[in-house]
Amino acid sequence: DTTTLPARLFEIISSGALDELDGTHTGPFFGVAPTGRTVRLLGVDLARVQDGRVREMWSGEDLAGVLMQIGAVPTPA
Repeated sequence: DTTTLPARLFEIISSGALDELDGTHTGPFFGVAPTGRTVRLLGVDLARVQDGRVREMWSGEDLAGVLMQIGAVPTPA
């Protein structure tokens, strides 16, 4: 069983970036008091460019990963 993606999907997404941000948990985050732990936030940004201008932009961040790093939720076994 295979899944076919429409060819135009690859035409409309013309720019992308992977983000990696490092920092220290020094303030409240989703209700979790500061831990002083070093954390890494991973994310992705995609843009649809038309006529040389960005018309739409999508982004996503791994917030669950940060919550695991600060001990707010358990890491998978």
